[in-house]
Amino acid sequence: GNDVYLTIDSDWQKSIYQILEQRVAGIVLSKLTPNKSFDYEAEKDASKITIPIYDVYNALIANSVIDINKFSDADASDTEKNLYVKFQQKQQQVFDTISNRLTGDNPPAYKDEDTQMQEYLTYICDDLLTNTLKVLKSDSIDTADETYKAWKNDQSISLKDYLNYAASQNWIDISKFSDKNTYLDSTEVYQELSAYISDYLSTDQDFSKMLYKYLLLDDEITGKQLCTVLYEQGVLSTDDEDYQNFKAGNLSAMDLMLHKISSLEITPAQLALDPCTASCVVTSAKTGEVLALVSYPSYDNNRISDSTYFAQLNADQSLPLRNNATQTLKAPGSTFKPITAI
Repeated sequence: GNDVYLTIDSDWQKSIYQILEQRVAGIVLSKLTPNKSFDYEAEKDASKITIPIYDVYNALIANSVIDINKFSDADASDTEKNLYVKFQQKQQQVFDTISNRLTGDNPPAYKDEDTQMQEYLTYICDDLLTNTLKVLKSDSIDTADETYKAWKNDQSISLKDYLNYAASQNWIDISKFSDKNTYLDSTEVYQELSAYISDYLSTDQDFSKMLYKYLLLDDEITGKQLCTVLYEQGVLSTDDEDYQNFKAGNLSAMDLMLHKISSLEITPAQLALDPCTASCVVTSAKTGEVLALVSYPSYDNNRISDSTYFAQLNADQSLPLRNNATQTLKAPGSTFKPITAI
């Protein structure tokens, strides 16, 4: 390999990565508003899309910038303990409601639930039972079935009605949650399934993060508390003027976030909001040699064999393992026109 030379310029790689990160951070900052929410589906003009500051606060938990597992540790801070108490209260309340929806008499149709409960039920059916646990067998479900369409399209039945029907139609893989060797009728299958759902949700990190999201939106926990935890968990350094001003009450949680995103102490990759990705390819016009091929966000290649680190990369919502320079579909630009002409 002594006579093999890369065309990549390592200095360009590093510099362009920094430029991309700064550019994406600048876009995020320009779109930040002090609002709680924004209807992304309703807005078709990309130039009018904004990023509510509550999305930033939620992202700190949703993308594991803050480790919620530490909230229950014996040496947790007072702020972390307070957040955990709020979480436990919320969890019990939501579990009681979900239990009622799964086992109670005449639960309401999906379309009659509030937005929060709809998100919980969708998560249970689509994310958990279908995609993660494979309990609902996608290849067995008859999408032309009237009951299926009543759940999926019309939203005119409850999750309980849908899962009960799924059990009667053999759309449920019993082996995923029951090790009983005896025959189970559809009612018994549903009873075991509902118990399994409750047990699973109690330790499901993604569902816990969803609960924190609504605690935040309901102002039961605050952005200030989450920013305090950033310092207590060592995500941010206390050795700066921002910390002193924040601690003294002279800097709001939103202003602190603005400062930290601007300084890249909190990066777009950590927040995993839209936008959080970018790429750049530089080639020689004379030879076609690739001088730089950069994807943001990326990862530390020296740590990729560390199983814990690799698991973190796989769970990261900014998808750092995806090469945005080579794997993103884009419309061809003007440089492709000579190909068409030829």
